Amino acid sequence: MIRTGLIFIYLHIGLLSFAQTNTSKYDTSNAAVKFLKNWEKDFLDVGMSIEKDSFRLNDEAKKLILDSQYRQSTYPAAYNWPRALELMKNMELKKAFWHLINLYRTDTAHKILVLQTFAAYDSLVDMEKILVNSFYTYALTDPEVCDFKNGKPDIRHPDILEKKFADVKEITAFIVDYRSRRQKALR
Repeated sequence: MIRTGLIFIYLHIGLLSFAQTNTSKYDTSNAAVKFLKNWEKDFLDVGMSIEKDSFRLNDEAKKLILDSQYRQSTYPAAYNWPRALELMKNMELKKAFWHLINLYRTDTAHKILVLQTFAAYDSLVDMEKILVNSFYTYALTDPEVCDFKNGKPDIRHPDILEKKFADVKEITAFIVDYRSRRQKALR
């Protein structure tokens, strides 16, 4: 547990120092600022949504639907910590959070570590929104939930989808409670 915690801290020192770089928020010619704006847009973008009378898919969701090799590489047979940490290190955070959501469900011995990870990120970004966005990006194309036949989804396990959504609701409830307790402690 301590070793995993140290790995978590090590990986996130880079994120914290990256997030605290001294770049002017008005200098849009700066490559780092452009990168952060694009990264944030992707991070906050929902994979699949309904807007008025249209069903909208972002680029990630389209790639998951159309590219079977990408879909296979995104959804492992078994979620594991080394892959989640690798995704975090590579700043593929939305995908990393999807892995952590699944680890929360499957690695019951380390549920607290998953919650602590999300709580640490909540001081940097709105984790409640990010978790919901991750769910709506990756849940509906998850092979545990559905297959694609001739490019069309065949939802085989809505029960698993519901369980994963219940986990996201449970995690976000923890985040909201944690945020409230943290704000009270700062007063």
